[in-house]
Amino acid sequence: AILQSTEQAGFTPVVVADDQDYRRVREERRSALARIGVALLFGMQVMMLASGEYLGEVDAAMRPFLRYAQWLLATPVALYAGWPFLRDGWRSLLARAPTMDTPVALALSGAYISSVYNTLMDAGHVYFDSVAMFVLLLSLARFWEQKGRAQAADRLRRLAATQPLSARRVDEHGVNDVSTATLLEGDVILVAPGASVAADGVLLERAAEFDESLLTGEAVPQPRQPGDAVCGGSVNCGLHPVRIRVERAGSATTLSQIGRLVHRALAA
Repeated sequence: AILQSTEQAGFTPVVVADDQDYRRVREERRSALARIGVALLFGMQVMMLASGEYLGEVDAAMRPFLRYAQWLLATPVALYAGWPFLRDGWRSLLARAPTMDTPVALALSGAYISSVYNTLMDAGHVYFDSVAMFVLLLSLARFWEQKGRAQAADRLRRLAATQPLSARRVDEHGVNDVSTATLLEGDVILVAPGASVAADGVLLERAAEFDESLLTGEAVPQPRQPGDAVCGGSVNCGLHPVRIRVERAGSATTLSQIGRLVHRALAA
């Protein structure tokens, strides 16, 4: 029901796994590059044909021929390279939920249809060059936007992968595996070698080294002494398990705050 309602609202829902998500991003990137190539190749030819009419150096007898040539070359740009804008714009308009693609679709459709009409009537002005250039610039902008979104989404996946779903909590009954969502300030957790720290805390015993590369970018494991702070998401690189007293858990951890910042950047 949710997927159907989403589709009726003008969007295309896709349920994917992680490997399918990576494959989808690669396919979208290849498709975007192909559309940019078509817009650039044919758009240059349209601009060359249109420049003569702008400069007033075209004989009246040659004008229909040049306009038909522009029509022929601009059609792949409008209908192939510009198809994502036309599709999403008209779909959102029909769903009565206009988006930024709606005015783009209206502008492209209006410029293209009026140019076709004026070409057939051999009157007025044609705007095939404007259509081609508009589509090229929009395609370039959309490509960089998608690239930024893909990078931000990849960072979110990597951040999420570092957050363990469970932790080994030490209490009077011994060591028990619990969900990280149940950790509270003051709990003591046991972090095995090679395991990720489930929450921000303080190292209680023996010196250890922690890999904080995903948090700080530093590839070299950082030494920590008893009493030093340890960030959630860092990995115990030592040879022995260590005990950590939880100071911040859940959404209060440094890793969660970084995740919120990346979410905010993705939305922006």
